[in-house]
Amino acid sequence: MDTLADDRSVYTLSTSRLIDKYVDLIRSASPCGNPKVSYKEAHAIAAAVNAAVEENPDLNGFVILCLMKTESDYDRKAISHKGYSGLMQTPGMSGYIDLDVRWGVRILKEKLKLANYDLKKAIALYKGGTNRLARKQAEDFMRRWRKVSGEMI
Repeated sequence: MDTLADDRSVYTLSTSRLIDKYVDLIRSASPCGNPKVSYKEAHAIAAAVNAAVEENPDLNGFVILCLMKTESDYDRKAISHKGYSGLMQTPGMSGYIDLDVRWGVRILKEKLKLANYDLKKAIALYKGGTNRLARKQAEDFMRRWRKVSGEMI
């Protein structure tokens, strides 16, 4: 029983540290951050991303956050001219951060599968397809992601 409790506390601690890293990225001045996001909002987003990654361990939470930055700049009330809304600019918005993140992650996973797990192609599909604007936005995402992932190593 003590071993099980110890395992849980280690897991909780590592989860807590990961959420802290997500919060740090969200609130940073890095290419995938926005220092104007409040700590409370950043923590809620980080916890939702962490839960989504726990459900989809093949995804990277930092990729999700960089996508979120390029989609909404972490504004959960953002609405595009095409009517997409929320943190990840999906069709429909629940008003709940965790549900909106899960919906965006589900769409991202579908796009990854369609793109044969090529991240750049999947991001272009997420952003609207294979048109020039979507490819340009995917390239912008990749530049941001490369810079942030290089800083995390």
